[in-house]
Amino acid sequence: MLVVGRGLIGFEIAFQAKVFCSRTISVATTNTDWNNPAELKHTLSCLVEHGGYSTVDLVWAAGKGGFSASDAEMENEYNYYKDVVVSLLELPDVELRVSLISSAGGIYEHSGFVSALGQINYDRPYARWKLEQERLVLERSAVARVYRAASVYGLGLRGSRVGLINRMVMSAIAGSTVEIYALQNTLRDYIFNGDIARHVVGDIVANTQSGVQLLASGRPTSIDTLKNIVSKVTNRRLKLVYVPSAGNDKDILFAPQLTALRYQATSLEEGVRLLAANIGVAH
Repeated sequence: MLVVGRGLIGFEIAFQAKVFCSRTISVATTNTDWNNPAELKHTLSCLVEHGGYSTVDLVWAAGKGGFSASDAEMENEYNYYKDVVVSLLELPDVELRVSLISSAGGIYEHSGFVSALGQINYDRPYARWKLEQERLVLERSAVARVYRAASVYGLGLRGSRVGLINRMVMSAIAGSTVEIYALQNTLRDYIFNGDIARHVVGDIVANTQSGVQLLASGRPTSIDTLKNIVSKVTNRRLKLVYVPSAGNDKDILFAPQLTALRYQATSLEEGVRLLAANIGVAH
């Protein structure tokens, strides 16, 4: 298994594969130098060719641009991704099976309540280019699993990009203030990175069929409820400042029956407790 990206999701996928599947899966991880796709292409192709594998699973969990990235920034990210992935798909005598981590929050940003995978509604370049990433592997790879993940939180490497819940927990512990670009009653779906990793690794081991899956809990949570959970778990007062931001206060909800088969979601309070314990405070 080749894992590209060492953020919240990529790090945890590699960790779980190494811990629980070491007898059946050999795992290699790599960071991305977004200015030098040739280096990553060389590294990955050497791992594949020298390993002597006839089948290789590539997990792409890397991403440079955030929701507010410009069209040019996202196009550059896509071209980097395309350059690397296509080079691996064209290696002789190797079947490349791709697992791509995509973004439910970006793709369904203006969908409100989502009851079908095709209910796509967005206006940001971020989402458009994420869909292009999906399209590339679904069209070019014999086996391609696309995972549209909701809002992710969880354990990861220091220095990696984190989401709202991670920032809330760290701020509660430090006694600092968190800026929230949403409203108190804004509803979102939060998922633990350990659940994502377990599901993706399980699909790889079972070699499940290609297609698009939604990874979400189906249990929306308001910012205010989230604040109360973090305060309860850390036993610290959490200070929030709500910053007006056009478009970021919209609810994004997912029908429970739309979530991927076999996906099991950790309860939000338990996930926050695991995160806080890892950082050093949990009650």
